[in-house]
Amino acid sequence: MERLEHGKTRLQDGEFDRRGGVIFHTQGSGKSLTMVFLIRRMRSHPKLASFKIVFITDRTDLQTQLSETAELTGDVLYIAKKVKDLPKYLKLQGPSIVFAMVQKYRTDEEDEKDGEPLADLDNLNSSEEILVLADEAHRSHAKNLHANLMGALPNAAKIGFTGIRLTHMNASPGQ
Repeated sequence: MERLEHGKTRLQDGEFDRRGGVIFHTQGSGKSLTMVFLIRRMRSHPKLASFKIVFITDRTDLQTQLSETAELTGDVLYIAKKVKDLPKYLKLQGPSIVFAMVQKYRTDEEDEKDGEPLADLDNLNSSEEILVLADEAHRSHAKNLHANLMGALPNAAKIGFTGIRLTHMNASPGQ
């Protein structure tokens, strides 16, 4: 909450958004509840109440689990079931929750699957009042699909949830 409220935005920093970070969770430790508690807390905070929350997952079962848990926030939920639905949900202004699997962020013809039309994801919403919550951030959030997401929401704050410990996290204190 402190980072979201006081951290520098990408526009203020000139290079990166400093409001997010990575949250480590082990399997079965309540990651979905942590996400919902964060949203509920944001909704009661004057500076953060109007944020759009964008949930990114990479598996249908995770999206279902998280969206069912997110219903507890009382927010309006949009679930992008088709690639063509994603831009209209991301363009909406104001507080809501948008769910879309990272695979929906396809723009390259080579990635087209099931004859589904591809989306134009270039700068859909430049608001700084967007928080991206990336579930299992260690898996699919470092390549083209993630780059497309960042292009669609260039000024969003980002929090990645993962259970994988990064190598540099194992460094001894002081390093």
